[in-house]
This record gives sequence, C-alpha cells and structure tokens, in this order.
Amino acid sequence: MTVDGVEVSDKFEAFVHAPFKDDCAGDRNDTSLALQVQLHTDDGTTGRLLFLGDLAYPTIKKIFDYSESHDRTDRIEWDVLLSPHHCSKKRPCTPRARTAKMSSSRTSSTSLRRMPTRTLG
Repeated sequence: MTVDGVEVSDKFEAFVHAPFKDDCAGDRNDTSLALQVQLHTDDGTTGRLLFLGDLAYPTIKKIFDYSESHDRTDRIEWDVLLSPHHCSKKRPCTPRARTAKMSSSRTSSTSLRRMPTRTLG
C-alpha cells in the first residue's frame, strides 16, 4: 500500500471487525464500522487503536467472543480505545461484566484489553 507515493504496508495495518454480515440489515448502530488499526515504527514498536463505532453491547460482545474463540485476541488489544457512547450506566462496555474495569494494566484474556500506553516515534 502506498500513501503519497511512499510504501507504508509495513507501517500500517487495519483489521475490520464489524459489521457482521448478519447485522447489515439490522439496527443502524449494529451496522457501525469497528476496526483495529496497528501502526508500526522502524524500531519495532507497535501502537494499536481499537475503534468500536457506535456499536451496542451485544455486537461488541460478539466481536470479543469471536476473536477469543478463534485465538485472535491480538485483534482486540489496544493502546487507544474509542468506545461507543452505548457503554453507559445501563450496560458496561466490557463483554464480561464481572471484570468490567478499565485500568492502565493488562486485563485477563476474557475481558476487553487495555495495553500499556506507548509513544510512537
């Protein structure tokens, strides 16, 4: 992939999580785009951004369950999370309510991940 004539395929990667095929005719929020973007530096540092669009809890849970059951937990890790506004008082944002804590440390493999913050050079 090139941007302005510069090859960047070794620096940028995007993985689309949603919408799921079965959700495309559903509620507008369930058709929101959710993706993980990875940015790689020359020194090997990787920054991960997880964008969950305007998705509601059931779809976020589906993303995490699917990723975990297919051994793709690396696709749901992040350094920066843009959470949907649906993560509110009524429903926690994490798919596993019993571990619903957003902290600066890593969480278990059965909850949403927040990786330590890194500065990309």
